[in-house]
Amino acid sequence: MDLNDADYHEWVSTQPQLDLGQEALHASPLDAFAVLLFIVVLQLSQRLADSARVRSWIIASRGAGGGDEAAKLSKEVNTLKAQLDATSAQDEFAKYCRIERKFRPARDRLVELMKTRAAQAEKTVSAFKRVTGGIATFLNIAVVWYYWRAPMFTLPHNLLFPLGFIFALPNMATGQV
Repeated sequence: MDLNDADYHEWVSTQPQLDLGQEALHASPLDAFAVLLFIVVLQLSQRLADSARVRSWIIASRGAGGGDEAAKLSKEVNTLKAQLDATSAQDEFAKYCRIERKFRPARDRLVELMKTRAAQAEKTVSAFKRVTGGIATFLNIAVVWYYWRAPMFTLPHNLLFPLGFIFALPNMATGQV
């Protein structure tokens, strides 16, 4: 069956046309662009949260035990390490053992504190990524839902013939995508 332009126009005129009145277009495209830009910013912030610099900042600002304890412990470990390096293990065995008995527990406490702080930073980054991912997903769905009935663009009806109705489904008029 071959349709000429007159037959096609007659067929199109008999097809039900959807009324895409003001209720479908109650926001400007600029609003959608602003929301999509916000989504991009959220996704970039998620990627930024993975960087080592941000994680070290989180450890420094929100670490378990506070920064003062870690600073004191680190200073103590460095002092004991310098004393160990300055002391000969063979010539001053008793002094070396005394310093080493103080050094090992201090070093172990510092390592545990740093592990705790790193775990806290990981939890913070993970929570941040979950929240921003949820907001971005919700906003993506909201934009699609909000502009569901608004056509992105309108093409001449014969440009997509005979597949124009597929692109127009489920709620657009023929020629609208």
